[in-house]
Amino acid sequence: MRQTGKGAMSGMSGSETRQLTKGVFVRFTDAQLALLQDAATHRGVSVPQLLRDRSLSPEIERAAS
Repeated sequence: MRQTGKGAMSGMSGSETRQLTKGVFVRFTDAQLALLQDAATHRGVSVPQLLRDRSLSPEIERAAS
């Protein structure tokens, strides 16, 4: 399904575009980013979603351990 409209270029849905309006830039080493990408792929989420889940919901990480 091809996206059109405001969120099409960013890969975000219209709902995400409206709700998530602030951003933070974080630097990672190649190895760190690879670990994050692997973890995100394993969970079926994007890297930004993984970072939100890990930083805002610590109980999720405890349950997964």
